Amino acid sequence: MRLNKNTRLHLWAQRLPGTRSVRNASAFVIYLSLSIYFFGIPIMFHPSQFYVGMGPDPDIFLWCLVWWPHALANHLNPFISPTGANLAWATSMPGPSLLAYPITRSLGPVVAYNFLCLLAPTSAAWAAFCLCHYITKQFCPALLGGYLFGFSTYMLGQMLGHLFLVIVFPIPIVVLLVMLELDRAISRRRFVILLTLALTFEFLTSTEVFASAIVVGAFALMLALLILPADSKRRIGLVLMPICYASMIATVLLSPYLYYVLLHGEPSQRNSAQEFSADLLNFFLPTPVTLLGHRQFAAVAAHFSGNFSEATSYLGSPLLAVLLVFTIVFWSRPWARLLALTFLFVCLCSLGPVLHVSGVPTIALPWAVCERLPLIDQMLPSRLSMYAFLIAGVMAALYLSNPIHTGIVRLMIGGLIVLFLWPNVSYFRSVGTSEVETPAFFLTGTYQHYLKRNETVVVLPWGNRGNSQLWQAQTNMYFRIAGGSEQLAAFPRSHQVSAIIVDQRHQGPWPKLLSVLGVAPPTDIGGVLLYRTPSSMPARP
Repeated sequence: MRLNKNTRLHLWAQRLPGTRSVRNASAFVIYLSLSIYFFGIPIMFHPSQFYVGMGPDPDIFLWCLVWWPHALANHLNPFISPTGANLAWATSMPGPSLLAYPITRSLGPVVAYNFLCLLAPTSAAWAAFCLCHYITKQFCPALLGGYLFGFSTYMLGQMLGHLFLVIVFPIPIVVLLVMLELDRAISRRRFVILLTLALTFEFLTSTEVFASAIVVGAFALMLALLILPADSKRRIGLVLMPICYASMIATVLLSPYLYYVLLHGEPSQRNSAQEFSADLLNFFLPTPVTLLGHRQFAAVAAHFSGNFSEATSYLGSPLLAVLLVFTIVFWSRPWARLLALTFLFVCLCSLGPVLHVSGVPTIALPWAVCERLPLIDQMLPSRLSMYAFLIAGVMAALYLSNPIHTGIVRLMIGGLIVLFLWPNVSYFRSVGTSEVETPAFFLTGTYQHYLKRNETVVVLPWGNRGNSQLWQAQTNMYFRIAGGSEQLAAFPRSHQVSAIIVDQRHQGPWPKLLSVLGVAPPTDIGGVLLYRTPSSMPARP
């Protein structure tokens, strides 16, 4: 049989040494360049003075980057914080913390945090690209599919402060591994090892994402067993056993972590599933994290429940049109129905227990049942949009890899999809980037002359208005932090708190209150007011 010119070129390119490596490296460089352009320009030249994100949440991850290596190196229990909190139920990210340890140790937690922030969308997009390329065997459609996942509105929103929710590259890797095993393109041993590593790392990054992946994966698996042909069902049955092997090995590896998860039982739900649910209009209308949502739809987006970091369901009309056409054209094919129905399932679940339209609650939805289930009730429905974008990326890549349209038309469709989802770069360079406000007292090492190692202090202001966790991390856990204002009220009855540190830039009422409590005048040093608690105070009975 004589091959046409395009087929011969394709086969020749496949035989070229290093072609796969060059293709994968090219995609990675493109995604990394976009990540730096979108999020990294303000921090490139001052990576220790600025960081990606806003609000109080990044401080938690900055602290965790130091805590896990510090605890393990000093033979401390890493699951219990110095204040006695159980970190197994917190977003403490042991996996990324240990991965970034060389950077944290040499350059500090802020630089390590920025490194992970820039790498997160890059790695997510690249992993989705590998998945899409395996399915389509075409570079450009796969490049678009990876972009739709790694730079989705889900990723844009969570980049504002939730590092543990954007390190999601194991999710498309798991799907790719399962497909390789289904096609017998990977050895059984290698599949089990790689799947174990992917599951373990995702669990050590975000137990919430891990749990939601189990829910979505279980639904997709059951749906596949219902609608796929007999041969596919048989192959799925054969792959279930090695998946179980990998899950059991991961469970053994994670057993210390799981012990502390179960030790004190499930905590109360911190955030409302009803508040942090996708708004129906958000699928069609963007928030200010995208360029189109900066002005045109800001007034409508202000009514979405939660906040802009969680209102992450916007797909854009070109992508929605492609998904609709894809579903109609390929509905007769079982795998297309599997993708479309799983996509609809994820979107329905992301709406939460009550349907919100422009912020107004209307009718009850199926997630109301999930809200009463243990463990699943800790998941926020709006965050399920991450899976919708992964499926949408695969569907878009499949559609554009099919010769339904000419190359120019496919290029225009892909360009419109990207344009409608293009990030609002100015928003991330202003609102979405924060300056490190660490007093010289901590940065220059002055604290070592005034505090003893492991001395317990109260740092004011506390909570969302303070940066005590970051300062503690920047000193490599040199001192201990008590619980803030409640400790301040109790210190006359206890010797546990030996010093109080007040940030001079945000003094508030604290100096006056401390003088009323009879604390001696402070030492003004390095941008802080350092108070010593009275040694004559009686101990707590």
